[in-house]
Amino acid sequence: MKLEILGTLILALALVAWPIVLYFGRAAAKKAMDEARRQAAATLEDARRETEGLKKQRLLEAREKIASERTRAEAELSKKSAALRAEEQRIDHAAAQLEQKEADASARESAVGRREAAVEAQERAAAAARAAAEEALAEQSRKLEEIAALTQEEARAELTRRIEDDVRRQMAGFVKRATDLAQEEADRNARTLIAQAIHRSSSRAVVQATMTVIRLPGDEIKGRIIGREGRNIRSIETATGVDVIIDDTPNTLLLASYDPLRREIARIAIERLIEDGRVHPARIEEVTAKVREEVEALTTQAGESAALDLGLAEIHPRLLRLLGRLKFRTQHGYNLLDHSVEVANIAGYMAAELGARTDVVRRAGLLHELSQGEDSPPPMPAVIASSEIASKYGESEDVAHAIRAIHKGSEPRTMEALLVAAAERIALNRPGARNHNLATFIERLERLETIATGFAGVRKAYAVRAGKELRVLVEAEQISDDGVGGLSREIAARIEKEADYPGQIRVSVIREIRAIDFAV
Repeated sequence: MKLEILGTLILALALVAWPIVLYFGRAAAKKAMDEARRQAAATLEDARRETEGLKKQRLLEAREKIASERTRAEAELSKKSAALRAEEQRIDHAAAQLEQKEADASARESAVGRREAAVEAQERAAAAARAAAEEALAEQSRKLEEIAALTQEEARAELTRRIEDDVRRQMAGFVKRATDLAQEEADRNARTLIAQAIHRSSSRAVVQATMTVIRLPGDEIKGRIIGREGRNIRSIETATGVDVIIDDTPNTLLLASYDPLRREIARIAIERLIEDGRVHPARIEEVTAKVREEVEALTTQAGESAALDLGLAEIHPRLLRLLGRLKFRTQHGYNLLDHSVEVANIAGYMAAELGARTDVVRRAGLLHELSQGEDSPPPMPAVIASSEIASKYGESEDVAHAIRAIHKGSEPRTMEALLVAAAERIALNRPGARNHNLATFIERLERLETIATGFAGVRKAYAVRAGKELRVLVEAEQISDDGVGGLSREIAARIEKEADYPGQIRVSVIREIRAIDFAV
């Protein structure tokens, strides 16, 4: 009975609590749903804001990319426009040259027309002379028949002979006048062509002086170059073979020597010593020896520069080295590299005017003195040796023949060979091309050095002070201190016997011993 009452009571409580539980459950569910909706709305708003920011960022990047592409496109357009303007200028220049050539051609045609008119006038004069001769023939025939009682055949033969002689004389005069006119025109055109080629080459005088000027950063450097009691300047002169002249000229140092190579080595060595700041005899000899080794590279650069200025490519490196050595070679007082460039320019301009191969004449003109760059003189004429060297190192037969044709004993077979030979003679014989006094002076100094180096034990010999002094450096192992005096007397005696010189020459023989060791 109690259990039934308890069950009834529980059921009643459940029935009463169920609506309450249901009410509160629905309220909690509604609250959770409202919270979820609010979070969803917040999430949606955050996503929208993030989308807007990303959209703006993408739009900004797109705009920057478009601006960059536009700038690049404008730069390319500007570059192409500049190239187009340059091409238009080149075309205008070519058109102007073409118009000038057409004007020249018109002038030549006018001259030819005048010559043809003159020839026609002469032909008409000849026709009139023939008509007059026929009338004279008829008159003479009648008179001869009356006076000489000649037969008609005999009179005709006599008149024919006389007329033939007269016509032959007139034709000879006509041919001579036409030949003289054509020769004058050809000479005038040749002189005009040569004058234009020389003018366009703008050649400076190729004669070199025997002095090199060095600009110093200050006058205090002069004292360091001179050294204590002059030991530094004596070391420089002994090591390089040049005269170092220091006077009152501000910030200036002079190097005197007839040999351009010695002056160049001394110039580079002194500039490096000044830059380094250490100027003493050991350093001077070290720097001078190093500069001598670098001169070969400098000569190659000089050859490459000359070929580049003339627009010549694919020249063998050996030829460029020989060509660069010509920068330090002189003949008859002119620099051989400058002379070669001048010949190439003159020949190239004449070839361009006449329609010949400019590349061939320029290569031949530039390379025609190659053999002068060798250490020992060739046993044959210089241009013949240069032709063989050029052919050996890849130059064409046309170039080799044009070089060889410069020699008087060779016969030119091509127009290019004739132009190169003519250009070489023009360059040699124009005013200012040679300095015979300087050439004689250099030959005298070279003779003095040759005499000194011909003695055993002599290492080097330098003619300095304009040939007033000969400095002779000897090997200490071969010449003793006692032998130095005898050697100087022997050299002086041979100079008196074999050389021609004004005044007197001081012969200084230098023997030096050095002992070097290292403490470790």
